[in-house]
Amino acid sequence: NDLLPDSGKASLFYVFGFNSKRLIQVNVLWGRTTEEKPDPQRVVDTANQLRTHFLNQGFQKKGLAVNSKLPDGSVPAFRGVDAKGRRVILLLVNPPRQGGSACQSKY
Repeated sequence: NDLLPDSGKASLFYVFGFNSKRLIQVNVLWGRTTEEKPDPQRVVDTANQLRTHFLNQGFQKKGLAVNSKLPDGSVPAFRGVDAKGRRVILLLVNPPRQGGSACQSKY
């Protein structure tokens, strides 16, 4: 709970390289995958908080993307590569409810 202040319940998944056995990816999920009735605005607010944090970390301008909308409706709130070549992607996805349409929220 509250990985970040007031962010709600989150699930963390760690991905390790098959050969290297080193951490290569961390996935953090908020929303319907972790709570029965999540607050969509809280998810967006958390994404905004993380985006602001990453923008202040000195990521390279080349390849930097903020709040662009993809054809599938997802929103990369932040995408960047640091000086060591490490990539961060903060992606907002509004999956449809079971048997219904996506919930409404302002990105």
